[in-house]
Amino acid sequence: MKLLEYAQPEGPAERSGGVPLRVLVIGATTDVLRRMWIRDLTAHGFNVEVAEGEGQALDHLREQACDVILLDMVFQRGSALVVSDYANFRRPEAKLIFVNSDDFLADGTIFRLCSNARAMIPAHSKPADVAAMVAYFGGAV
Repeated sequence: MKLLEYAQPEGPAERSGGVPLRVLVIGATTDVLRRMWIRDLTAHGFNVEVAEGEGQALDHLREQACDVILLDMVFQRGSALVVSDYANFRRPEAKLIFVNSDDFLADGTIFRLCSNARAMIPAHSKPADVAAMVAYFGGAV
């Protein structure tokens, strides 16, 4: 029995110049669906890095560039808004896709608060849908 159907990768997800898109996933990677997202993004050719909380995310953004950030709105160690603000300052080219598991800022306020926000998706989004959004906002399509 298949639980989810995956879109098959059509080739590597690349930026101009043939360089793979760099994706930073920030938040609860213990979640089964989040691990599936990471596996699916990797299968699509994205270069995926993971940060479990605010500290790891800020360290990563300080040291490395990324094209797209998948950021849980609520996580145990830190604040998504702090990470978003720092990313906007340090990596203004990075596009943020917020992941929301409840109604927190679901009214669109996040787009007024975070100028680098490009989308807000539900936490239960299918891996293929997440990969398509990352490719779109990362400029691979």
